[in-house]
Amino acid sequence: MKSNDIDCRSNSSEVTLALNYSPNTAMTKVKDINPKPKDAGFASMETALMDIEVDMNTKHCDRLRAHVRNIEEENDTLRREIAVLQHLLSRCREQVEHST
Repeated sequence: MKSNDIDCRSNSSEVTLALNYSPNTAMTKVKDINPKPKDAGFASMETALMDIEVDMNTKHCDRLRAHVRNIEEENDTLRREIAVLQHLLSRCREQVEHST
């Protein structure tokens, strides 16, 4: 790096910006952009975001599956109750027929 270059590094990423000055122009060069959250251990920020999205989608799918299971259980309960009511109705009809 030249003496007039500026090296800027952040704790959460390995980003080096070098500003090269000449008498007529100022040019910005990005030497290395590869953000890596060191604590998370991901290969890149994009991978970290994708992992978070997948995790959120998985949790959402798990909640939806649980909701579907609850609905299926409620449907089974309702079917059993309907069967009992239909049986009672048919017995009531038989009693009415026998009493007339």
